[in-house]
Amino acid sequence: PFRPLIDGQKVVGLRKAIGFDKDCWVVQPLADWYKNAIDSWQYVLSDYDNLCFYARQSIFLKQIKTNPDKSSYSLLYDVAEKIEAISQEDLWIETEQFFNRLGLAKDII
Repeated sequence: PFRPLIDGQKVVGLRKAIGFDKDCWVVQPLADWYKNAIDSWQYVLSDYDNLCFYARQSIFLKQIKTNPDKSSYSLLYDVAEKIEAISQEDLWIETEQFFNRLGLAKDII
């Protein structure tokens, strides 16, 4: 239930999704775990393919919301075109938006 908190092109913290409270009793992780989780998310998102994966999900969710009648195939094609033309900075922005969109979350600092 802990998701990355992104600032620019850096993972700076974690967020815990609200709603996981009954399934995950951890409110504040141990300092070592917290640091390692941030480092791990940074490592994962520093990989271009992983960054594109999360950005693609973000763009796809936006496309579905704004084009509910469009076929999945057409939406996926549109998303693929957008990913090809997007800058590294915008990939990070889309990735941040994806994690912000996944349910309500609260910062853990």
